[in-house]
Amino acid sequence: TDDGASNEGSIYIFTPNGNGGYTETKLTASDGAAGDYFGYASDINESGVIVSGALFDDDLGANSGSLYVYTPDGMG
Repeated sequence: TDDGASNEGSIYIFTPNGNGGYTETKLTASDGAAGDYFGYASDINESGVIVSGALFDDDLGANSGSLYVYTPDGMG
């Protein structure tokens, strides 16, 4: 999604709340910028660890890309 900056990106995690609905958590890159495309490719494993890429992040040069890893609370 667009987080106010053109194509910065975000991903949403939907977790069952036990009552037939879901809670929603929005993740963004801590250093996100316009044109990064955070969330272009994402995956989650059975332990809840989420990996998401920002295809065009410029931290190491033009469009070098970045990878972000999110671990559930308590996993360290």
